[in-house]
Amino acid sequence: MKKIRTLFTDSAREFRSIRTLALCGVFAAMAFLLESFNFPLGPTKVGFSGLPNEMVDVLFGPVVGAIFAGTLDIFKLLLRGDVWNPGLTLNAVLAGLIYGVCWYKKPIRLWRYLAAKLFVGIFINAFLGTYWLLSYFGSWAVLPGRLVKNLISAPVDALILYLVMTALNAAGVFKMIDVYLPKKKK
Repeated sequence: MKKIRTLFTDSAREFRSIRTLALCGVFAAMAFLLESFNFPLGPTKVGFSGLPNEMVDVLFGPVVGAIFAGTLDIFKLLLRGDVWNPGLTLNAVLAGLIYGVCWYKKPIRLWRYLAAKLFVGIFINAFLGTYWLLSYFGSWAVLPGRLVKNLISAPVDALILYLVMTALNAAGVFKMIDVYLPKKKK
């Protein structure tokens, strides 16, 4: 329990840093830019706009990640002119929170990324997201399709995040911006 509390307090302290706020701004700009690049993969589409959100979760933890995800969700809705569904924004916040808990101050591991992506994909995006969308669709009939979509996209997204984080770490980018990433245990 103490580790979880420390994880949250360390993440909350990240807000004290101008570097964190500046990098969050850079990641938000990247998310807006990457939103226009996606490609179809079976019944779903694979895109890269979630990657900056997930990088914030890895680098700055659950508190920063949750606030960043919720804020970015609202900004994207405003720019697109979509109807706001507070439940879907809550999903974004919960995803940032879960990813932050699973990934912050932990070594880069594919299985860790995959487990968190599957959990969020199934329980938050598919089940809870379908619940929030009941007012639009009127039934749970969309749930199987949403489950399949998330089961297909979670491994792809986890692999993309793993490859990007590994490449950036190997290139020394995280040292350059003074962000802590623990080393893999041998």
